[in-house]
Amino acid sequence: MPNPILSIGLSLMLLFVLGQDFAVAQEVGTTGTRPSVNDVSLTVEQVAGGLISPTTMAFLDEDTILVLEKDNGRVRMIEDGELQPEPLLDVAVANDGERGMLGTAVSRENDTTTYVFLYFTESGGGVDGDDMQGVPPAGNRLYRYELQGDQLVNPMLMLDLPALPGPRYNGGPVVIGPDNNVYVIIGDVGGHTTMVQNFENGSEADGTSGILRIGKNGEVPEPIIGTGAFGKYYFAYGMRSSYGMDFDPMTGVLWDTENGAPFVDEINLVDTGFNSGWKIVQGMVPPDYSLTGLVMFNSESHYSNPEFTWTEPVDPTALEFLASSAFGEEYENDMFVGDISNGTIYRLELNENRSAFVLEGALDDTVANTPEEAEDAIFGTGFGSISDIKTGPDGYLYILSSVDGTLFRVVPAADTLSPDAESIADLTVRAADLSGDTITGVYIVIEAINGTTLMEGHAPLTFTGTAGSTYTVTVPVLGNMEFDRWDNGSTDRTRSIVLGQDDTTITAYLEVDPAFTNATIDARTIIIQRFADIVDQDNCFDAEDARRLNMVIGNLIQNIFSESEGGSNQLQQEIARLVRDCQPVGAGANELNQDNPSNITEPSESNSDEGEEEEPSESNSDEGDEEEE
Repeated sequence: MPNPILSIGLSLMLLFVLGQDFAVAQEVGTTGTRPSVNDVSLTVEQVAGGLISPTTMAFLDEDTILVLEKDNGRVRMIEDGELQPEPLLDVAVANDGERGMLGTAVSRENDTTTYVFLYFTESGGGVDGDDMQGVPPAGNRLYRYELQGDQLVNPMLMLDLPALPGPRYNGGPVVIGPDNNVYVIIGDVGGHTTMVQNFENGSEADGTSGILRIGKNGEVPEPIIGTGAFGKYYFAYGMRSSYGMDFDPMTGVLWDTENGAPFVDEINLVDTGFNSGWKIVQGMVPPDYSLTGLVMFNSESHYSNPEFTWTEPVDPTALEFLASSAFGEEYENDMFVGDISNGTIYRLELNENRSAFVLEGALDDTVANTPEEAEDAIFGTGFGSISDIKTGPDGYLYILSSVDGTLFRVVPAADTLSPDAESIADLTVRAADLSGDTITGVYIVIEAINGTTLMEGHAPLTFTGTAGSTYTVTVPVLGNMEFDRWDNGSTDRTRSIVLGQDDTTITAYLEVDPAFTNATIDARTIIIQRFADIVDQDNCFDAEDARRLNMVIGNLIQNIFSESEGGSNQLQQEIARLVRDCQPVGAGANELNQDNPSNITEPSESNSDEGEEEEPSESNSDEGDEEEE
């Protein structure tokens, strides 16, 4: 199937955000809610901001944190709460879709040697983002670096994995296991069909759809599913798209999150030889169901149901065990999972033998059939798009938000860094005609400095952001009115705002066609047009994509338009306009049949720092992408 243009999850999110109130703006959006947790004895504070599409983090010590930036290939350092201006490393990455700088783990070997493992999609031409100009990426690669002072040096290529066809499902998490091996997850990279994707007649394992492990110096551990060039590295397989994993500190057993296609997301207990089931099965298999077709390599291969599922996708990412008693014994060693769709943190307690979750009420069947059922497991909300969660050396929970580039931490209320300081503020955008009279229904888009859309809706629109951070506010072109100026005199439709400690209100002045004076814009029509505009930004939109999207959002359109208003017809016309004859993208032979790398190779240094726009981050998530055919 060709590269799809837009995930069902994103389209639904767009329509829900825009469609809940047609005459006035939403009060809060995806990141317009203040981050909070549901335990009054705990609070959330900001550690640092100003990051660009951060994907993951790792602690060097109690005061120093490494953070990866997806699209520019940089490893940044936060020291004593301050983001340092110069990166420790800057390499050229392919960054279309879910490619980029994706995963890291730190291993302090002794007083003089610290290894930093990095997993990223290396550029094929030595320039950030050149894959969007047709240059195939070099591969999804795991490197080992050595930390010397404030630099990462001596790169050693450890795993050279496929990155085509892509650009989705590259995975990313890297962890050091109790066995001292390095573990990394990779998905099916957009549609591989080998035995590790459970195709019985497929080719041998090719380095996709699995959790791979390798020694810190490149040693090959005892093989589990096979001895081929890639098969010898597999710890588990059958993963479609996964962005979170961690070892239980009590048992040493690995757990992961997995994004489904398109309606089932999972949390899995991953023991040796685990087959997660893709592409044969996802979600819960009934006890009386005869499951056939799964590829079992040997006696260690096995399938088991997920330990928890969401029927409606939330796109889970980070998974972290809180190996700390800093919040009290009731939280110690509990599992925390973040999602990228809602900015929500879920807390899950394990049973006595740590093999399953302790769930009650609507969740006692381990399935969240609706968002309302999932609420019983929610620990915190309002964190934007969560790309990583880690337990810090101080024992507190750190949360990385990829949307606005902010690092938060949850702490006991009595231990806040600056209890009297206000780190967030509201930005309200209103619209008026040239006489100063308020206009409702004018469409507004608020973005982070990297171009990621944080909130969109209709004026008056209120957004909650981080004090000291820069945001852009745009008034798109509207057919029946023309943008004139902002209240500061600027005539550019896009305006930059550095949010201060106090709440701020800005006004856009527009010249309104006399025929529409005192009329409210029909925001429902804007919903459809905005949807079509976003869809049209991608490479390819075929008939199958159209069918899936229409199936999911058809009922939604019917709910906001009466039959006589023809909302469904408008949507059909917009979708029909975008459908084109798409050609499949195939993986090259060199991507599917690579030999085991044993040489030391230095990745390309990034030379794209000047004059290059940042592409909006996918932030380690497939955003609920639809199932490949």
